[in-house]
Amino acid sequence: MLEAIAASYGHPEEVADAYRATEATCARHAGHARPPANNVWGKIFGVFTDFRTYTSLFLALLALPTGILYFTVAVTGLAISAGTSILIFGLPSS
Repeated sequence: MLEAIAASYGHPEEVADAYRATEATCARHAGHARPPANNVWGKIFGVFTDFRTYTSLFLALLALPTGILYFTVAVTGLAISAGTSILIFGLPSS
């Protein structure tokens, strides 16, 4: 069975060539890192001039309310499930 699966992917060199081609395509579209700063002030405050900083900050701030909402829904659902399980199973007899 493993031989059939391995044969369906092709020869290892073919798979490696496909990965290299995909990596080259992705590297072209991924953009480039900010060049390193030449002085101390550029190293300390250079992050404020980088657009990716504000993109990451926006995504983090967007994730905060959605995380709170998901947590609230999960805890409420578990509490309601535990509370109404008495109606299904009844109280344990001693």
